[in-house]
Amino acid sequence: MKYVVAIGNQMIASEMVKLKKHSITVLYRPITPTVQNIMEAEKHGADAVIVTGSEAGGHISQYNVSLFTLLPQVTAAVSIPVIAAGST
Repeated sequence: MKYVVAIGNQMIASEMVKLKKHSITVLYRPITPTVQNIMEAEKHGADAVIVTGSEAGGHISQYNVSLFTLLPQVTAAVSIPVIAAGST
């Protein structure tokens, strides 16, 4: 299998189409994770998402939301696998 970890501010639909055309599994890690941008990534075809909270090392999110606050909100909102990362 081929995998790509896409990291950015938003999932770009046209890039997702190109990746999917080549049967690439896409894991998306938003720089500023919110329920809304993770739902958008699922809508555009992300196969899984990586969610980090503000306590993650090197975290540059504009929001001060902990992983254990964000994680249950995300898992309730999407049906794709959610990978929790960067907590204490």
